[in-house]
Amino acid sequence: MKQGHFCLVVTAFFLAFFSVACVDYSTYYTLDANYLQRRQTQTKRFETADQGKILIASAQVLQDLGYFITESCSELGLIIASKEKEIPNLHYRALNTVLSVVGFASRKGIDSDPTYDVSQKIKVTIFVQPATIDTAVRVSFSRTITDNKHKTRLEKIDDANIYKEFFEKLSQSVFLTAYSI
Repeated sequence: MKQGHFCLVVTAFFLAFFSVACVDYSTYYTLDANYLQRRQTQTKRFETADQGKILIASAQVLQDLGYFITESCSELGLIIASKEKEIPNLHYRALNTVLSVVGFASRKGIDSDPTYDVSQKIKVTIFVQPATIDTAVRVSFSRTITDNKHKTRLEKIDDANIYKEFFEKLSQSVFLTAYSI
């Protein structure tokens, strides 16, 4: 390996290591009292044993919703997708800027350098598990939020309406895929 390539690989490794090290995972992987209810919300069964059709329909729904498929493995029944989205804090930013300019914030003890969320990366993981009669689909949504001070945090998205909407769209897509419409 050439010296220049080696330096690039080492630099990329350290950048990846330190960017992951800044994320707080302390509460992300803990089971809470609502675990079983959340699992039920995240799972739906479809009356087909054709894992391939469910995977195709799932990928189509994700793309329709603006996600980019980052990983997929049809043998495992796995799809991972993500999309980045800016978080609008325009009112808060404008008010803080005005207060800082007129000096009100520093005179009243208000934080002149507040922390607010700037962007988020939403990640979707879909796992399709076929059985002899039907197929179970489990989807989970999470997001990595970055604030204006470049700190990140990871959150599970537990809004039941998001899962309901996803499964409604997936049901329609499965129907369209099954009948080649």
